[in-house]
Amino acid sequence: MTEAPASPTAPQVRRPFLTALLLSVLLLSWTHVLDQPAASYLDTALKRTLVTFAIARALNGSISMLQDADLSVSPVGVGVTLSPGELLDPINDLIEQFSSILLLASISLGAQKILLSISGAAAVSALLSILLPLALLAHWRPSAGAWRTLLLRAASVLLLVRFFVPVYALATQTLDHTFLEPRFEKASAALNLSRSEAQAASAEHEPVPPVEAGLGERVAGWFRDAGETLDIRARVQNLLMRLGAITEHIVTLSVVFLMQSVLLPLLFVSLAGFAMRTLWQLGKPVQRAA
Repeated sequence: MTEAPASPTAPQVRRPFLTALLLSVLLLSWTHVLDQPAASYLDTALKRTLVTFAIARALNGSISMLQDADLSVSPVGVGVTLSPGELLDPINDLIEQFSSILLLASISLGAQKILLSISGAAAVSALLSILLPLALLAHWRPSAGAWRTLLLRAASVLLLVRFFVPVYALATQTLDHTFLEPRFEKASAALNLSRSEAQAASAEHEPVPPVEAGLGERVAGWFRDAGETLDIRARVQNLLMRLGAITEHIVTLSVVFLMQSVLLPLLFVSLAGFAMRTLWQLGKPVQRAA
């Protein structure tokens, strides 16, 4: 009787698959297929953050001018003392805190761009092209001993360095387009509109430089200023109603940029740490029971 042909062992079955995987990884590393869309997204996100930061600072400056302009309307001798600027302080403080969040988001995105350029450097791809085949050969030869463990771990770390930032940026882009961008567009439009209204209001109430006038003109000016002062409360309340509507939008934008610059990076760093611990076990020798 003829013997049945021996079935291929598991390592022999896995070798073509691992070889194809190796070639695919090296192709991705050298062709920058992932790096280019990741860099484009980071550029777009950074530009969007800086534009929003400029809008927030302009709104902050316009509200500050409104506070100063309202305080300077007090007439001489009328005996009416108002502090309408204090009514705008909470909104101004909120915008300043929002500006700090935008600054943090800009720093985070700038750091991601630098890390992306480092991971996409030719030296990293060249080193990966050397270490990855050596690690695969060592994986096929358990007799390699300590070199097997060292090569597998070094290749695992280099793989994470090369592809972590591009994969993170593309995953963030997907989450951004799906969940965050619609909220950002609506809140940003409201913030821009409020900036325009505040700038128009500050230009409308910009103080006029004093000019020399006769006694009759000064008395008429006192009565005119008295009427303006008595109307300050109504104007400030109207302004608060218009600017108070942006509070919800500022909170929404703060959540969007905090998720983009803090929460999502922390989540992916945690996942990278888990992946590193898992990959670190690849080269660990298996303990066999006696």
